[in-house]
Amino acid sequence: MLIIRIKKYVLLFLLLGFVIAYSISPIYASLVPILSNHGLIFEDIENSLNVQSIELPFIKNEGQADARISFYRPTSKGMAFITTSGELLYSLIDESNLKKGALREQFKGGNANPVGLSKSAPSINYYLGNKPNRLPSNFPSYDSVKLGEVWPNIDISLHTNSSHVEKYFQIQPGGDISSIQVQISYAKSLEIHKEGNLVVHSEIGPIIFSEPKAYQIINGKKIFVSTSYQIDDLTYGFRVDKYDPNITLYIDPLMIIGKQSE
Repeated sequence: MLIIRIKKYVLLFLLLGFVIAYSISPIYASLVPILSNHGLIFEDIENSLNVQSIELPFIKNEGQADARISFYRPTSKGMAFITTSGELLYSLIDESNLKKGALREQFKGGNANPVGLSKSAPSINYYLGNKPNRLPSNFPSYDSVKLGEVWPNIDISLHTNSSHVEKYFQIQPGGDISSIQVQISYAKSLEIHKEGNLVVHSEIGPIIFSEPKAYQIINGKKIFVSTSYQIDDLTYGFRVDKYDPNITLYIDPLMIIGKQSE
């Protein structure tokens, strides 16, 4: 039986997504850590905790997961993985009918190198029955992961936001916004909702990316710039109104692992 302990100052949480993702489609299952087929319980919990209400960090893979995975974190609808090549993988489940699915984001023409930033206070430990040494422990965790300069003068970083994943695109002077091309695999189609959200029609139903917000910091003030998604088949990018190209532009859409509201 797999036991995960939560004690004061050390958050040791239940990775629900491993069990979910391990039973997913063959396309995705090969990237999932071999940590399933165990009963999962909490032990020594000092306070009653709701996993989905905790600001869960990105956990660095140090041998406890498939070698192609660099970081991972639970979400409200499954699990998010960052591969060593910088791809984003999501295992998804519809709790109403237990239907499972997956999505993958790839940065077309880009080159990502995941590095943990803003180290999180919790350290992560796993305990397997009465033999805690059978699994490694003290995995470092981070509140954000930098993917680096994915396209020339365009950086991407990933941040925790409740039980969701938030992407920050930083377009430095000299960066070309048209270079941003993110391809979504295992989706049926993409559409732009009337409210500006990007709707990804997946195996479990519509998943949404929030309306993008773009801004620049000028003289210490946040100046917003009008922006919107643009799509081409299963690839999305951004359309941005006039801005100062000599000052960094930030775009931060939020991937909401949940269904689009009607």
